[in-house]
Amino acid sequence: MIFIEMTEKHLKEASKLFARAFNTPPWKDSWTPERAEKRLELMLSNNSASAMVALDDHEYIVGMILGDYEYEDTKMAFQIKEFCVDVDHKGEGIGTRLLDEMTKHVKKNGVEEIILMTLRAPETHEFYKSLGYSDVDEWLMMHKEL
Repeated sequence: MIFIEMTEKHLKEASKLFARAFNTPPWKDSWTPERAEKRLELMLSNNSASAMVALDDHEYIVGMILGDYEYEDTKMAFQIKEFCVDVDHKGEGIGTRLLDEMTKHVKKNGVEEIILMTLRAPETHEFYKSLGYSDVDEWLMMHKEL
């Protein structure tokens, strides 16, 4: 397994992985690879973005993580925007290793805190808690349909 920077050359394959991962439980979304590619392409074009892919021994993408560097009031943070592992490889430790590699990478760039938002589901909550993440009780996520 190798972990490398995600670039535009990875978009097609990463988009298929993304759609497949988020169309399965617990998310059960309705992504198409084409729509996922547009999302990832837009996110990668952000100057503050950083992304990484996990490649298996055959150089297929089996995981990806993407986020943005952000200045907070007292520190530099990294907000994970998208993070997924191939559904055929869940439970193999790829997500843990990929998150660890990204953490090392952003820490070298001055990041003191990683922030993320995820679906409120037992499997996602327990995964992040097992890696030392904690709930932020004072935050509230809101949205408005247009």
